[in-house]
Order: sequence, then C-alpha cells, then structure tokens
Amino acid sequence: MFNQYSIEKKELIVSTEIPYFCEKFFYDENKKCKKYYEEISKDEYIDGLYQCPYGFSCYKSNGKIYSCLIVGGHSDLSKVNIHLKTYKQSLKDFTNYTISQLRMIIGYNESLEHKQKILRLTIHDLKNATKHFMDLAESVKQSTDLSKKIEEDEELFSAIEGYSLIQYRLDYHDQLLNNGVVYGNEKRNINFHKMIMKLCKLMQYRGKKKDVSIEFHGYTNNRFLCSRDMYLASFIFIENAIKYAEQFSAIDIDFNDYGHDTTEIKIVNICRNISADEMEKIYNDGFRGGQAQVTSKGSGLGLGLAKKICDRSGVQLKTTFQEIDSDVGKFAVELIIQRDIVEMI
Repeated sequence: MFNQYSIEKKELIVSTEIPYFCEKFFYDENKKCKKYYEEISKDEYIDGLYQCPYGFSCYKSNGKIYSCLIVGGHSDLSKVNIHLKTYKQSLKDFTNYTISQLRMIIGYNESLEHKQKILRLTIHDLKNATKHFMDLAESVKQSTDLSKKIEEDEELFSAIEGYSLIQYRLDYHDQLLNNGVVYGNEKRNINFHKMIMKLCKLMQYRGKKKDVSIEFHGYTNNRFLCSRDMYLASFIFIENAIKYAEQFSAIDIDFNDYGHDTTEIKIVNICRNISADEMEKIYNDGFRGGQAQVTSKGSGLGLGLAKKICDRSGVQLKTTFQEIDSDVGKFAVELIIQRDIVEMI
C-alpha cells in the first residue's frame, strides 16, 4: 500500500504491494528522489502531507515518510493533486481563522481599555461631587441650630454622614481599577467600639424601617494603629447584618478585650437559612445566596471586599452559621484584632 522511508536510517522499506514506483527510482540512485527525501527530512518541514517530484503523495510523521499513498482508492497523479490541494486549503482556512480570532481578541482588549478609561473618569467625577457635598455638609454643621436638627433627624444624619463612606468606596475602587491592588495601607488609631457605635448610628434608621434593633454587649478600651479601610469593612458587616436580618429581630454586637493587645468583636443576626455550599462561596465576588436574591438587592461584592480589607489589614475574619429551625438561623461575623499583627503590617 505504501513505501516507508526512515529519516534516521536514510533507507526505504518497500511494500510488497504495488505501485513499486518509489522502489525502482530510489534504488536506481535517482538523484531527484534522493534529493527530495533528504530535503523533506529536514526539521523545517513539519509533519504533514507533501507531493514528490513525480506527483505522488507523501506523508511525513514521527521521523518517517510514507510515500506512494493510495488516496481515496487511487494513486494516480490527478487524485493526489486534488487531495493535496484540499490539505493545503485546510491549512490556509485554519490560519485565516486563527488570525480572525486574534483580531477579535485584540479588538476586545482595546474595548476594555476604553471602558476602563471611562470608569476612571466616572470615579474621578463622583469623588469630586462627593467632596463638594462633604464641604457643604461641614459648612452646614457650623450652624449650631442646623447641626442639632441634623443629629435629631436620623435619616438626614445618616444621609449626610454616609457620604464619607461613599468616598472610601470610591477611593478603594479607584485604586483597584488603576493599579489592580488595594489602596495604600493608611493607618489610624482606631477604637473599634467607638467606630462601630458611630456606624450603627449612621444606619440605625434602616433597621427601624424593618423593626430590627441593634444591641451592644461589652466594651473595649483598646486602640490599635490599624488600616483605615477597616472603617469600610465594618460598615459592610453592619449593613449586611441589617439588610438580611429577619423582621422584628435583634442584631447583637459583642466586644471583648483580652488584655491590652487583643480585641474580639462578634456581630450576630437572625436570617434565613444558609446552606453549607453557600457558606463556602460567601466571599466569592458576585456570589449571592438563594435567600439573598429573593429578599434584597445587591451586587454580591460586599463580603468579598470586606474579606480583602481584613486580610490586608491583618484582622482575622471568621463567618459561621448556626441553624435555629427549618427556616432561620444565626449568622455570625467574628473579628479578632491582635496588636502584634495589625500594627506590623
């Protein structure tokens, strides 16, 4: 059916079947055949289908060249030429397809770069708008009467003070967009009890809307030189606790000091049951559990962002869920702040 030429041994193994065209010309020292075999034996000739000087097909594969192939039941010149043309056309089509795909990928990347520029400009403008509003709010606070009215009106107080949280979010996302990393680890002396009390005051009106109260237990005197991003992370934990809490329930926030160097904070709320599979994915960006999709709006980015902040800040974060009955259970966020870790980062 075919003759086989060994590239390594430089010899032809002749088939007993016809045609023996290659056998005759090879052993007659035909220069054209010798030169051809030597040429396509070179590394620059990749494995594939070729055509010999006499018009027959040859196939190179794994160190051997198979000659006088019977293609489609025929071994004459016309049939070989037809199939060789098809083979070459297939290579051309594949190359064109690859080039087309590369062009599409390049175009997609250019589109992403353009969108990133728009996002950067949008965040920049939003930050400026927020700053102007904060300046206005500070001016309003200079008036004793207006300042007192703002503090008495929980919703108005939350709306005005909440702009500082928006500023933190915009700064954070701006850095992620521009550098692919979380923003500079700017540190502040933080008393977590005071910080969380302030955040709860900002958001307590949201809890009252759904008859959810916030109850505090314990106190902490400890202050830590810690990343200011923990302000945003704590906001996310409290916001989520209110958002997913069952109506008429209470959110418990416990503070415990273990000496001067360690503080533990636990935020617990009653919510709809969360499966073990959902708990494993709870920090995944964009993930929202089944009950979360039904009961509230959101992007699924909150806990993922808070986890990144805690990891970067050296704060230990643990989340657990304990089922109470077939419908609801306790979701707990536990934070452990250790001085020798957070202040060394």
